[in-house]
Amino acid sequence: MDLLENISAVIFDFDGTFYDNQGIGKDLVLSHPFNLLRIKSERDVRKSLKNQFFGSKEEYMKEYSKRLSLKTTLSESKAEKWYEEKYLKWLTTSISKKKAYENVEKVLLALKSKGIKTAIYSDYPVLKERMSVLHLDSSIPDYIFDAESLGGQKPAKPLMDKILKEINASPEKVLVVGDRADTDGQSAFCSGAKFVQIRGYKTKNAPQPEGYPLMDWDAFVKEIL
Repeated sequence: MDLLENISAVIFDFDGTFYDNQGIGKDLVLSHPFNLLRIKSERDVRKSLKNQFFGSKEEYMKEYSKRLSLKTTLSESKAEKWYEEKYLKWLTTSISKKKAYENVEKVLLALKSKGIKTAIYSDYPVLKERMSVLHLDSSIPDYIFDAESLGGQKPAKPLMDKILKEINASPEKVLVVGDRADTDGQSAFCSGAKFVQIRGYKTKNAPQPEGYPLMDWDAFVKEIL
């Protein structure tokens, strides 16, 4: 199997793809028990925004803050402030207790040495900070994207359209690598890109698209290196 045949760019998911993100939600709650309802509300709001596109980060955050406000005692402005100033920092701290999978940087560098563009496309923002706590060099990938800054949530097609335009790559020459078929896989499918699913704890909850390979991270590394 030659995963890189006719491929000019590889787009990686982050959470669950570069590290095992099982237990992150539990750690968030245990570390901040008095914010249990707000943390749960954040997760619920994010799920409700799946596959939606609002055109810009500003419009997305307006809708996000509105929905989070309705589920909490916070005003819309305070809901956005809580998310940006507290929740994202707590999330990064929880991620810092994890370890990146082996050879993540080697894979990125190997792809670049072959003349293949590399990008990371995450659901959450502050990606450079989240890479840093896993001791991953955020300067290695050619591009870093997060769904919020693009104006929505995976797997909305306009988000991938923006990414493909930015990296100047035809979809049929792009490989998407992620742990979730329902977000990463559908992002690839809706745009016409190829997809490889990395086996993770959520694999059983995300049906495997027919014809797309399902691999452990180590097996993927062997294919690339």
